[in-house]
Amino acid sequence: DGIFSYDQSDLLAEQTSFEVRLSSDFDGPWNGTVGYYSLDYQNEADYYVFSNSLDYNSAVLPTLLFGNPAAGVVLDGLALGAPYFHSDTDLFELESSGLFGEAYWTPTEDFTLTLGLRSTTDEKFLRDRTPPLLALGPVPVGANAAPTMDAFLQGTYRELDVKFDNEITGRLVADWKPQLDFTDDTLLYASYSRGYKSGGFNPPVDPAVISGVPLSFEPEQIDAFEIGTKNTIGPIQANIAAFYYDYQGLQVGKIQARTSINENVDAEIWGLEGEFLWAPTENLLLNLTASYLSTEVTEFSSEDPRDPTA
Repeated sequence: DGIFSYDQSDLLAEQTSFEVRLSSDFDGPWNGTVGYYSLDYQNEADYYVFSNSLDYNSAVLPTLLFGNPAAGVVLDGLALGAPYFHSDTDLFELESSGLFGEAYWTPTEDFTLTLGLRSTTDEKFLRDRTPPLLALGPVPVGANAAPTMDAFLQGTYRELDVKFDNEITGRLVADWKPQLDFTDDTLLYASYSRGYKSGGFNPPVDPAVISGVPLSFEPEQIDAFEIGTKNTIGPIQANIAAFYYDYQGLQVGKIQARTSINENVDAEIWGLEGEFLWAPTENLLLNLTASYLSTEVTEFSSEDPRDPTA
């Protein structure tokens, strides 16, 4: 008895993961860890958008537009296809595996150098579909038309697969604990790390109605640098850090064509962070934190579907 609309998401997923590690604990300056990781994941998913007002119009408008009730002409058995949206993922599969290792060199009790490397392989398979958004016009309904219309409304499946092979990531970290007269305990550190997140596919849209939606998006990578110090001075703890992140292909989302799609941008972030703790008594703790952040999207353009001419 009123206008009612809602979105519905259904998901059925299964995953299995396995990891094995071997770590050393030698007395000398060298130690290390090696390991292997695998992941098998698959899901079925549906996303629907319904509105009873749209369905009502699809049933009534054909007679008003294409019939002539005043002349006694009623187009019985005709309707407009309900303009609902359905993103149907019949199967999504991900197979991910990684070989990794780290080496630790501690020439003295005060200094440690860490070197880590990882090789990751991701394989993705997708079978999905979305029905076309029906154009304004009468379509047959009823028992005789059902098989034809059902096939049309379901659309056809697309099948996509991609492989990201042997993506190399890692990190290099130096930790130094100098003996200083004005602190009880001090750690100085510097690190560089390389991160990676695989790319993938955007949801399906009807190309006859919507254009310009990219089929896929690329992997995301980051180079992260950080230097900092952690100090204990009597009842005071003072931690200070500076960092710089350089993103290549940062994955960001936007709403377009009635669904959410991913795009890649390049971005840079740098900042400073400080954390200070003071415990003047056993029953009182004061905490002060402060940060400064600077962010920039460096090279990127994206069409606004509501304002395509900008």
